[in-house]
Amino acid sequence: MDFSTQRAQLIPNSAEYQRIHRWVVKHAGKAVKCVAGCDSSRYHWSNISKSYQYNLSDWEQVCPKCHKKRDKLTEEGRKSISEKNRINSQGNQSHAKPVVMIDSTGRSKHFSSAIIASKETGVIHSAISNVLTGRARTAGGYEWRRA
Repeated sequence: MDFSTQRAQLIPNSAEYQRIHRWVVKHAGKAVKCVAGCDSSRYHWSNISKSYQYNLSDWEQVCPKCHKKRDKLTEEGRKSISEKNRINSQGNQSHAKPVVMIDSTGRSKHFSSAIIASKETGVIHSAISNVLTGRARTAGGYEWRRA
């Protein structure tokens, strides 16, 4: 494989984008300084030409602040990354099972998952889980059941 002509996709955090960054670290080592002379506790490898070729002379060591300046995102790209981070911070709800909270008067409230119920009621998630699995009778003063 000819690494000098192969190009990575320009999509941040894509598999190929990550692969080429790992390739640079493997062949050039960990970044330990900033070309601008900045003092930082962390350093990155930044692609100079933005063509993302497997060519070590097209990469430079920079601090995170300089890296951000060099790789200016478009507003659309920034929104896309922000949306992905927001979705990821909510956790994986793909296998979530609905739960029902029942108070002492018999009123019930439905939630799409135990995690959502925990966030909305302030009852610790593990306590809700213990009720749902039969290890406890109540959590937060409520009975809990699968919907």
